[in-house]
Amino acid sequence: MHYTPTSCFETFPFPTNTDALESIGERYYNHRQSIMLSRQEGLTKTYNRFHTPSEPTPDIVQLRELHREMDEAVARAYGWEDLRLEH
Repeated sequence: MHYTPTSCFETFPFPTNTDALESIGERYYNHRQSIMLSRQEGLTKTYNRFHTPSEPTPDIVQLRELHREMDEAVARAYGWEDLRLEH
């Protein structure tokens, strides 16, 4: 298997409506950055807490909500209005 621009990049199905993606991406990035800075944690520790169901701290709960919003915005950008993500 080889990567070639004509068979991979040029045929990649980019979304058609990306208006909402920049906003939610920036909000997610900024919130995650504030968690990491305030707790002096890296990505691994932050996402370990993110994926621990018993982690109830408000900053992680908010990060989960922003992640859900981001996933839904990406689905809408591809026109997948009927996709049930079931977070």
